[in-house]
Amino acid sequence: MTGIIYRIQESKRFEWLITLAPTAKHVYVPYNPEDKGSVTTLAVISETAKTLGL
Repeated sequence: MTGIIYRIQESKRFEWLITLAPTAKHVYVPYNPEDKGSVTTLAVISETAKTLGL
């Protein structure tokens, strides 16, 4: 998974990740804690990951 645009696509990206790597339990997501957009996106990604068991 690559790119810098998050939010709407995350559920689909994580679904593809699970399809490609069904044993994955952790996902590394680099972000800048000083960028409010990054922090907001990380929150969205975290919720999506929890929903899918990552």
